[in-house]
Amino acid sequence: MYRINRQRRRMSLGQYPQVSLADARAEVSAAKVSLAKGIDPQQGKDEIAASETVGQGLDLYRDLHLANLKSGKNVELVLRRLLEPHAKLPIIQVTEKDLVSILNKLRREKKSVALKRYKTNITGFFNWCHGVQHLIEVNPAANLSLTITEKKYKPRKRALTNDELASVMKAANGLAYPYREALLTLIYTGQRKSEVLGMRWSDLEQSTWTQSDNKAGREHKVHLADQLQDLYLHMPRHLSGLMFTTNGTSQVWFGTKLKEKLDLASGVVDWTFHDLRRTFGTRLAEMRASEDIIGRCLNHSPQSITGRTYIASDRRDEKIELWEMWANHLEEIQKETSTGPDAVPLRSA
Repeated sequence: MYRINRQRRRMSLGQYPQVSLADARAEVSAAKVSLAKGIDPQQGKDEIAASETVGQGLDLYRDLHLANLKSGKNVELVLRRLLEPHAKLPIIQVTEKDLVSILNKLRREKKSVALKRYKTNITGFFNWCHGVQHLIEVNPAANLSLTITEKKYKPRKRALTNDELASVMKAANGLAYPYREALLTLIYTGQRKSEVLGMRWSDLEQSTWTQSDNKAGREHKVHLADQLQDLYLHMPRHLSGLMFTTNGTSQVWFGTKLKEKLDLASGVVDWTFHDLRRTFGTRLAEMRASEDIIGRCLNHSPQSITGRTYIASDRRDEKIELWEMWANHLEEIQKETSTGPDAVPLRSA
């Protein structure tokens, strides 16, 4: 107990043995020095206690800033995943060293190409907390550009062969729910990973998945082949409405461990989940599908003035025909693999 400004206050030193006797004595001595100078020894602690946590800061960032951006949902998912270890930490206690540690971890996981984007997301969040909302007086991300270097981005050109794709699908069938269903949805539809993992039951109506929140910022209707609809029949439904979740409240994420497991099971290396989207477009082009319809299935904007301005139709029937062509192709390459001399029966999910 101590008195300051005619008020009695209680100061907690922590619990033994988490706080040693020597540390407790040192804190008492420092408190006495502060009191002698007329300073409340708990002033700094009160500020920390009143500070928003990193998680609460992300909530504000989502509601007041990201909600206005078409890429806001993806940015929020990335930030929550990167900052998850610090989610309950008062935001004023986050240091530059903490942020450098996060990015260095990604570098060790061989995600150097993504460092620039991740760094931009982190810097944007803390700049907003500092310069717009004034949640922090010192911006820990202010000098990240001086401490982090990233590789120059080079667009990938990797598309899986039919044999590689069949092997990855066989490995996918050996995954547990919901990773099996999510990965097969990625392969059958050719959609972006973030859009697939964020799917909700309310977005589905019979054989149509309607995207209202995606990178392109426009509604996009995706045809779901019978194979996917059969998969979904056996999936549990959670109150959150999320299709691919393990805890019922947050969507799953395709991380490094899952990718390593797939590499080992399939024997296919040097590929990314986004390469599956490129494979969708590449193999369909080899099957002489229209480039314009492929682009529309991928939810890309038409490149010609005619397509952008003078064709109001979304060419729904042609897109459905293409997705069905792709589903039949996937069935064929799996049959060819399963009837080969080295065929291995699929594991049940």
